[in-house]
Amino acid sequence: AKQPPKRTLRFIWCGSEEVGLVGSINYLKQHEDQIERIKLLVNIDVAGGIIGRNVCIVTGAESLRAY
Repeated sequence: AKQPPKRTLRFIWCGSEEVGLVGSINYLKQHEDQIERIKLLVNIDVAGGIIGRNVCIVTGAESLRAY
């Protein structure tokens, strides 16, 4: 028998610069029963940087540095 995965990964995209966080808030309202199970969120903002530059700025808790 196939074992279920240990973790579930979800990828959620919200467009148009997420004006007012409409997409994010809607997603959370539809999944309120799962909020406590969220272990990590990665927010990629302004994907597609300034022309002619390759820049990546990462912020987060020091405890996540190894990842």
